[in-house]
Amino acid sequence: MSQFNSAIQFYREAYDYCKRNFADEINWAEGLKFEDVTQEDFFHQYIWVVMCSGMKEQIARKTYAAYVNHGYNSSFVRHPLKKRALEKAYSEFPKWYAKIKTITDKKQLIEYLDSLPHIGPITKYHLAKNLGVDVAKPDVHLVRLAKRFHYPSPQALCEAIAKETGQRVRTVDQVLWRYCNMNGSQILQTPNNRSMTPK
Repeated sequence: MSQFNSAIQFYREAYDYCKRNFADEINWAEGLKFEDVTQEDFFHQYIWVVMCSGMKEQIARKTYAAYVNHGYNSSFVRHPLKKRALEKAYSEFPKWYAKIKTITDKKQLIEYLDSLPHIGPITKYHLAKNLGVDVAKPDVHLVRLAKRFHYPSPQALCEAIAKETGQRVRTVDQVLWRYCNMNGSQILQTPNNRSMTPK
């Protein structure tokens, strides 16, 4: 089986799993458009990406909820750099939002996001993806998958699958990430000639 066919097989099983369990995430990723992102959307996506940085998503979700539900109270954030970033964002996000709306080049937009507090080489793609830009986030799961299927990068892997399926790159990224996030390293270690769907 070719590397492409192996990747497509993996993706289709991942997609079936996510369609059964996380259909709302697939619909969100497919329907998201950068031009429709509001100032409030931008602020909340920035908060979310900062919260997730270096942390398991399920844990970040609890901190995010506490922060938002208590009036953006940063005392719920223990990480000092994240706390500082969120406090700065609370007062400056309208200016950041106005800036991103003036940028039409995808590469320049991603580099601008990289300049924001506590946004770095990986999380700039996470934030861009969550704002509707068609990119893949090169996190640990996607990097391992790209290596497994012999693609030079997560972006190349997701672009190849997106071309085959007609879905967006960010949708492919979301499906692959969620599948691995929920099913652990066992998914990445399964031989290519066996079913990769969790029992």
